[in-house]
Parts: sequence; structure tokens; C-alpha cells
Amino acid sequence: LEGRPQPDVGPFRFGQVLRAGDGDRHVILMPCLACDASAWSDFMERNRARYRMWALTWPGMGDSALPRVVEDVDGTPYFDHLVRALELLIRRENMERPVIVGHSAAAVLAVRFAKEHPELLSGVVNVDAIVANGETHGFSADERRAWADEEMRGVLDRYDDDEAWAALNAAPSSMHPERGAFYARMWARPPRDHVFAYWREWLRTDVGVLLPDLEVPFLAIHALRADPERAAETVEDLRWRYGLAPLPAGARVTFIEDSGHTIWEYRPDAFDRALADFVLGSAESTVGGVQPPG
Repeated sequence: LEGRPQPDVGPFRFGQVLRAGDGDRHVILMPCLACDASAWSDFMERNRARYRMWALTWPGMGDSALPRVVEDVDGTPYFDHLVRALELLIRRENMERPVIVGHSAAAVLAVRFAKEHPELLSGVVNVDAIVANGETHGFSADERRAWADEEMRGVLDRYDDDEAWAALNAAPSSMHPERGAFYARMWARPPRDHVFAYWREWLRTDVGVLLPDLEVPFLAIHALRADPERAAETVEDLRWRYGLAPLPAGARVTFIEDSGHTIWEYRPDAFDRALADFVLGSAESTVGGVQPPG
């Protein structure tokens, strides 16, 4: 993989961009909050022949600095920066309407970008993110912001404690020990205040109001735990949430069983097939899934 660290995260740059692959279709890979681009490295190695890929580190994650943004106490200046950075990257790299893949919090940003720049994309993929919040459904923008800021006060209080912060960044026991250690090191790298800067804006961004009118194809890939009872609860909960934020026409939801949150780590073959079926339309790559609730 070719990595080009960019320590100067001035206007509209990422902390790091990794490039790989020589396929015909272009794919942007964004890891979850507190992760960096290397979270996608194994996926990129496996899929070199399928795609031309760009994996991104948000500025402030890894060892990079937070971007210089115009302070906006009521807005989302760091997410605004990312939207502009994505637009610049797509144009500068001459990407041909890439599919943007966002994991967890990054899926929220991916949907926002797709809503604002449908002309630049050919699809958007949500990897295991909650996109409709039942607690805030129907809130005005001001009500959503007040709710998010109250939630954030709880986050700041809870994770001001070093022990609680370390526990949050511990790898799940279901992960292979080697990969778990890899992720635990990654999650521990960015300073807390960098993570919190994005966390607040993640809470403030209501994807549920953006999703129904999305103009680009949409795929959601969700993990189901091995426990049948927990898996059934997850499916029921997601059906309810996608009922609150109805999916755009033609959207798909796929569930991958016996998986954890970083699905491509737990079930690489199933994840790769699900994504290839969406991006490439490969009949042989279809994964058994559940269509969006109607």
C-alpha cells in the first residue's frame, strides 16, 4: 500500500490517504471514529483486482492534527471540513463516481456527503451504523442539537476517567487476539479531545432525515452476533429504525451472521461478496440477506 501521510491538515486535507488496487471501479473507504486508514489494509490487499481504492484517516485521528476550522458552536465544522475534503479528493484524484463506504460514525458522514454531492458518487454503503435515532425522531434541528449536546456532556463526564477510556478502547473478546491488539493500539492513539470533537458532531448529524430522499444507490451491511436471540433483537430493532427513516427506492439491507462490528475482519469473504454485489453487480457474489422492511 502506498501511504502519503499529510501532517499539515490545513484546508480540506485528510490525516492520511492510502491507495491500492487497479480495478475499474473506484471505492473510498472511511474507518470509524478513532480508527485510521490502516483498518482497511487487509481488505484492500484482498480486493486489489476488483477496485481502485482510497482509504482515509480523518484529520485528528492516528498521529495527525485536528484540522483548522472556523469555530461554530451550533454547527458541525469538523464534519463540514470532511465534506469539503472529500469533494476535493474526488476531483483531484479524477475518481469516476466512486462508491463511498463508511463504517459506523463514518457512515453518517458518507450519507451526508451523498446527500450533498450525489453527482460525484455512484453509491453509498453503511457498514453497521445506526442511521435513525428513535429518541430524536421528529425533532427540529434545534431540538436535535440540544439533545446531542446533552448526550455529549454525559460522554465527556463518563470518559474523563482514564480507566473508563481504556475500557472503551479495549478490543472485544470475540476478535482474534492479533487483530484485537492491532485495533486496541489504533484506538488508543488519537487524543481524547480529538475523538470528542467528532463525537459531538456525529451526535448532531441526523441521518434519518437525509436517507429517504437519497439520490444515489444505498446499501447497508449489518452484523448479527452468533447468539440467535441477540441476532433476532438486532434485526427487529433495525427494521423499526429503517421504518422511521424509510430507505430510498432500490436500497438494500444485508445482514451478515456470526460477525462483530468490524464485519470485514470477522467475516471477510461474506463482507467482500456483499460489497462486490453492490459495486460490481456480480451475480456470483450475492450474499443471503434481508431486503429492506416495507
